[in-house]
Amino acid sequence: MGNTKPYIDMRKLKVLGIAAGVGSCLFTFHKRRNFEVIGNVEPRAVFHTKKEEQWKLNFGDIPFERSIEPYMRKMKPDIIIGHPDCGDSSILRMSRAKKKGNVKTNPSVNLFLNSINHYQPSIFLLENLPPFLESHPLESLNDIFFERYSLIAIQGSVSLWGNSQVSRNRLVVIGVLKSSKVAHLRVNKLIELLCHHQTRSQNLKPSDLKWLPAQTFELGETENVSLGHYRELPNTFVSMYHPTDGRRKLPFHEVRSIWDKQLPKSSQRWPVGGKMKNQPGVSRHVPGKPPLTVRKQNRQFGTSNLVLSPREMANIQGFPISFRLFVDLNQRVYWLNKNRVAVTKCPPYEISKWFKKVIKKSIR
Repeated sequence: MGNTKPYIDMRKLKVLGIAAGVGSCLFTFHKRRNFEVIGNVEPRAVFHTKKEEQWKLNFGDIPFERSIEPYMRKMKPDIIIGHPDCGDSSILRMSRAKKKGNVKTNPSVNLFLNSINHYQPSIFLLENLPPFLESHPLESLNDIFFERYSLIAIQGSVSLWGNSQVSRNRLVVIGVLKSSKVAHLRVNKLIELLCHHQTRSQNLKPSDLKWLPAQTFELGETENVSLGHYRELPNTFVSMYHPTDGRRKLPFHEVRSIWDKQLPKSSQRWPVGGKMKNQPGVSRHVPGKPPLTVRKQNRQFGTSNLVLSPREMANIQGFPISFRLFVDLNQRVYWLNKNRVAVTKCPPYEISKWFKKVIKKSIR
């Protein structure tokens, strides 16, 4: 017999995105030894373009559909990952609509939950805002999934996973199929690792969180379009109130001048006077402090008082340079908006990277 090694089934685990944007949360699994991304079903129009340039740039011909097409119903994913809508429970929605929406009627949420029952993957990850558990407590999810899954919920600052946006609070719900048929996946080990991280998150103090200062993620004034590091032109007008004369639209070069010369260096919010102390959604990073939560709006500024570029936002979200951003300068504003959506309406990269690491530790 000699020293023949025993056969170990190391087939690749199939990863399917459901409401996974343009695939930023799938990218860490793409072209990896133990994993294979087999597709993404994204119903939200904001993530799509006519030729799907952004998706194809990173994932080539891997299916990217708006609904589960007939040929996709026969897929057999081992892992499903997604971040369905959380806008219904977001702070910005509360400030505009003055009430929370109904997550239970949200199409992307329902697509994700129904897909879990249809495909019955061995593992799934759902990322959302903590208020998601108000409409879908774990007991309710257990009923939806017919108690097939062991569910672990982890919530808190994304710095729990190693991202520097201390102010960004998220919820991660992971389900592990109790009767997983993946021979080389140690289900008990996976649950043990997830519960360990859950306990750690509950005991972590704010002073224990590690982060890098905001200026770490900035790339300077010189554009590098190939990286997605570009901005609106200086004479572009944006909806912002002048802090003294009441004008409602200002060009970016004037906004920068006001940040530079008229506002305290420690100010992170844009003042407007009157009943409102500051203008919602307008913020600036301050040197030596962690970056604020990045959003898709073009009214967030870096420490140099320049509006953040899509690549700088991607840096803050933890995405590697290898995650490319499609750019067409003939449609500069259009692709600026698409790039911001691509990198902000999704989980920080560290969450999916951590998820992959935990799964790998659970593989024989």
